[in-house]
Amino acid sequence: MNGQERYSLAVRQMFQQTVDVLDDVNDEDEMERQAFGIFVFGMMNSLAQQMQATPVQVRAETIAFLTQALGYSPQQAMDFSMLMIQATKEENNPNWNAIIHRGIEGHRQLQQGQKKELDHNFKEIMEVLRKYRDR
Repeated sequence: MNGQERYSLAVRQMFQQTVDVLDDVNDEDEMERQAFGIFVFGMMNSLAQQMQATPVQVRAETIAFLTQALGYSPQQAMDFSMLMIQATKEENNPNWNAIIHRGIEGHRQLQQGQKKELDHNFKEIMEVLRKYRDR
């Protein structure tokens, strides 16, 4: 198994474990779907650092995740992934950058078996976003 295949498998396992913990993600709600995508993107980046995956590998897995797991079209996934990559620089999108960093923390929580903390981490993001949206 090459590096891309190992990273791809690890991403899929991480995603499944995350879904098992975060059972209340409403993928019918576009705001929640986007927030979940950004959060998982942060997790994927943390995993990529550990596995020394390349940026190309991360982008490919991000597009695959967005299309296969979240139901975005290939074009939407490519556009969304580019926006997330840009948001890794805080000045480009401070809100998304904060969610990416919460995803990085979420990956650590998942690895350490801190399921309650992971769930709380994501729920806090959603609470803030819902308050902002419902104004």
